[in-house]
Amino acid sequence: MRISVEEPIRKKKTLMCPMCRKAVELKIHEYLPVNWALRNLLALYDRGVSRKRAKHTLECPSCNKTLSEENTFECEFCAERDQKIEVLICAACGLDYHNKHSSRVKRVNFADVACKKRKIGGISRDPEEPRRDRSAMASTLMEVNKEIDVFFGGLEKDYERVNSRLEKLGGDCPITQKMMDKESEELMKDDGVIMKKLDKLSTWKATLRNISQPSNNEQRIYTSPTRALKNLPTLHDSQGGSLNGPRHSLECSSCNEPLSKKKTFDCEFCAERDQKTEVLICGACGLLYHNDHVSRVKLATFADATYKKGKIGGISRDPEEPKRQKSAMASTLMELNKEFDVFFRGLEKDYERVNSRLKKLGGDGSITQKMMDKESEELMKDDGVIKKKLEKLSTWKTTLRKISQLNNNK
Repeated sequence: MRISVEEPIRKKKTLMCPMCRKAVELKIHEYLPVNWALRNLLALYDRGVSRKRAKHTLECPSCNKTLSEENTFECEFCAERDQKIEVLICAACGLDYHNKHSSRVKRVNFADVACKKRKIGGISRDPEEPRRDRSAMASTLMEVNKEIDVFFGGLEKDYERVNSRLEKLGGDCPITQKMMDKESEELMKDDGVIMKKLDKLSTWKATLRNISQPSNNEQRIYTSPTRALKNLPTLHDSQGGSLNGPRHSLECSSCNEPLSKKKTFDCEFCAERDQKTEVLICGACGLLYHNDHVSRVKLATFADATYKKGKIGGISRDPEEPKRQKSAMASTLMELNKEFDVFFRGLEKDYERVNSRLKKLGGDGSITQKMMDKESEELMKDDGVIKKKLEKLSTWKTTLRKISQLNNNK
């Protein structure tokens, strides 16, 4: 409606809004201004009402008239012919257009509230739950595997589909028992898919949590400096030699002169007193400085190549293997959890430590059997740590590979 002022005597007229009491001056033959905000709100309301009205009504496909529950019939013949679940018609069209098979036209039984409630079975799904579960997974992993992204995308669609069915079946819109049976059966199937996926998701979360948590202890256990290679110079210094000095020479702990294999002695008394593995000396210093316990000075026995090989046990570690393992894991996951980074950093240090020991113990450098026994024992321990970590890594890879492949096995 458009309102204008028509008074020939005055050129202007003051109008008062009956709602807000705001005064508006309007010239003669001028229309009141349009309240566009109010007009848009009314238009939105009208569209909403029309959609709601259409949502809760059924129409006869023949005459397009709205069907009431009392005036709704089903043509079984047309439904069977058109391969549809049902064809709903009004009584008039049943007589006009379906009179040749009127015996197949039946009155429709509608599902009441109790029937709907019984068919739905109390199902209620929060559409935000997949996002919360996804956030919980993100707290376990820095980023989830691409297959898990696909999984969550499917899960969100499953939730949308179930909630759409719930809205359709649980609302006030008329729906037949046959359609209710069909739709509720599909609803149960869709909900069963969600339940299976949630069970799978719970298993994934527990598995990934178990994978990430042990690394906290591993960092403390496996990267302990007590077996680090920085202790090796101290052990060699106790012999009178130095890893930072000439590679193939040992020095007398007393005179610092180079020692030869045939003229190297071990003072067991000094080693025991100083709590060292051994104290290596030359023959001259043995007589000069160790004569009061010369009976404890023994000729040092050196390890030959065969002895070294027997102690090392054929151990060979490729220092690039941890990076390849990490790359293989990256093909399964977009990025590893921070705990995985800690694990691999520790594993790389373990590899470096073992290879450094192998290089020093398995080369041509001089080392006594006693020191070889000691260092090879530490080497075996360090290598045992790597074996345990690789076994754990293999288990993790197998588990994560199964997780990534589960989307293909629905």
